[in-house]
Amino acid sequence: MISSIFDEISMVLGSIPESRLVEPTDTSSFGKGPRKTRATLIANEEMGDSTSNQGVSSLIRNDSFSEVSRILNAADLSEPLSSKLNVESSADENRRNSEGLLVIDQNDMYTNVFLPLEENNFDHKHLAAVLTEYIRSLNFQLIHVKHFLYVLLINILVRNNRFYQLHQFLQYHVVSDSVPVACQLLSLESIYPPAYQLALDMLKRLCSPGQIVEVLLNRNQLLAALRVIKANKDINIPRSRFLEVAAQQEPIMFYTVFQFFLQRKELGPDCQKYLAQYETLVGSSTGK
Repeated sequence: MISSIFDEISMVLGSIPESRLVEPTDTSSFGKGPRKTRATLIANEEMGDSTSNQGVSSLIRNDSFSEVSRILNAADLSEPLSSKLNVESSADENRRNSEGLLVIDQNDMYTNVFLPLEENNFDHKHLAAVLTEYIRSLNFQLIHVKHFLYVLLINILVRNNRFYQLHQFLQYHVVSDSVPVACQLLSLESIYPPAYQLALDMLKRLCSPGQIVEVLLNRNQLLAALRVIKANKDINIPRSRFLEVAAQQEPIMFYTVFQFFLQRKELGPDCQKYLAQYETLVGSSTGK
């Protein structure tokens, strides 16, 4: 079944002129129904990022992202640039609609069509264009697009250094916001620095301040994390987590963090082990 689908898709795609498959030029239906405005998303290859692929292979083995994925509850993205997600094909000859037609869902398309095409080094321009059109059609029919399709699309663009087009897709919301996609963007920071801010913006749109704080703590950005805490009172992250990170920084940073939570009366029993370090700093500052 898989081989027959693969052959049929390859034959169909091969018969379409490349000029028709370079990039979609109309994103009017990427949202929930047609829009009045049009956004041209044709990526100029000459303007694209020329970053070397050397960083991609090493990034696949980057253990630091596994920790971020665990914190952000996105275990299915423990391999940030791997397209082989745990997606099972659900094709079943007995699963037919009221008209007797076999139902092919997103899992089937991912497992039996798109992933084999990518693994067989199918032309990345054609594959990205077809995958983008498939996502567009799902959105046009008001069908929720599963995150693994976005992950695959991002992988295809990244592996071929098409960062300019990736940025456009995120800017025009061709790729919808989700925590797994944000995790993947975080993993791309070393080869495409703007991806870090794009990920934080996405988490903010998802109303996930707690996850933003975890990302900032993993990067030792304590002051930025405290600002998020100050603006959002319902973040249930143990305060000892902040002190643990601060204890590894300069003494003035530890003092600032401890004093911040002390004034807010948010130091719990789990923070008592840091009290002696705080008192030592206070004593040294007063000359006692």
